[in-house]
This record gives sequence, C-alpha cells and structure tokens, in this order.
Amino acid sequence: MRQRRPDIVRPQRALRGSLRSADTPPHAHHNDIQCTTMHEQLLPLIVFLAEMTVVTISTMRIIFIGRGLKKMAAGLGFFEVSIWLFAIGQVMSNLDRPLCFAGFAGGFVAGNYLGMTLEQRIAFGSVLVRVITNRESGRLVELLRAAGCGVTRVGAHGLQGPVEIVFTVIQRRRLSDVLTVVREFDAGAFYSIDELRDSTHKGSWSPHATPTLPLPASENVHAAAATRLAA
Repeated sequence: MRQRRPDIVRPQRALRGSLRSADTPPHAHHNDIQCTTMHEQLLPLIVFLAEMTVVTISTMRIIFIGRGLKKMAAGLGFFEVSIWLFAIGQVMSNLDRPLCFAGFAGGFVAGNYLGMTLEQRIAFGSVLVRVITNRESGRLVELLRAAGCGVTRVGAHGLQGPVEIVFTVIQRRRLSDVLTVVREFDAGAFYSIDELRDSTHKGSWSPHATPTLPLPASENVHAAAATRLAA
C-alpha cells in the first residue's frame, strides 16, 4: 500500500484550511469582533454584579450561622464559593483593566449593604423584648396576650422608685407592631431587644390567636396594633 509523502500532505491540508477561511463570510468575523468588544465593555459590570451577589450571600450566611440555622448557612456557602470563583477568575484574567478592580470593590460594598437590608426584610428568627415602665403594666400585658404573645411580668425597683418589667418572645416580623403597642401604652417606657438564638420552649406565642379582650373605643391605636399582631 502506497503511503503519501508528508511533504505533500502538509501543503494539501494548508490549502484546505485556506479554502475554508475563504468560504467564511466576512460578516461572521465582524460579529465575532463585536461580541468580543461587548464582552470587554460589560466585564466590569459583570464582576460588580457577581461580587455583590457573593457578599450579599456571605452576609446572610454569617447571620444564619449566628442564629444556628446550619442547613441554610451550608446551602448559601455552596453558591457563595461558586460565584466567587467566577468573579475572582475574571479579575485575575484581566489584571491590566482597572475597571475590573473597581467593579470588584464596588460589588463588595454594595453586597454588604444589600445583604443586611435583605436580612431585615426577611426577618428570620425570634427576639426577646424587654420593657421597663413605671406605670402599672396590666393593660399592656392584656393587649399583648390578647394578640397571642406570651408575656411575663415582674416587679422591680429602679432609680426613681418601683417599676415593672415585661418580657415577651416574638417572631421578628411582629416586632414593629409590638413596639407600637408599647409606645402607645407608655411613650416614656424603656425597652430593649435581644436576638434569641434558641429557647427551651418554642411555643412562646400563638400565631393564629385572635384578640379576645374587649378594647375601649379610646384605645383604637392599641386595638389596631393588637389586630396586626394576631394576624
């Protein structure tokens, strides 16, 4: 069987390659150049969005770890690292482009802000609300219990005399309504809020409870807030 000489085969392959290149329409090369140029222009924006997503996820993951939400933190960690590898890869591949560095830094800043804002909107977890008032707190306790909140009241002695301390554990999404009730009851009351990581009794409140106590007509604000709490 005859074998073709290598010095003949190579020119033939080169000739076929040149013929294929000649058959390629000119607009195809133009489109490739346009796509490359568009990618280069959008690259800083892509890096910014990727890093912002990474830091947003990272911020929420750290918050979830602090609250003992292990599974959610682990799941977010997977996506965080995956997107980070893409973002840092783009930066390292374009070290001669300062805009990529700026996009990376800007995404870091925006991600921190967005992560904290998003976490506050989602309002995961529970909080302990502690109210100290020098007024008789029976009415406040009634309003909170009517809205389904578990309440504990104890007597104490402050700098200016006897005070009462009211404790309640609620879901974070109900915090604004609870504080509305507290402020309307006693505008001068002192209150503090602590994040609750865990508790021995999960049923500190009844989300489906409805107000059962009659509320005077003069306390419409109390009634509205209690109704929102019970919703």
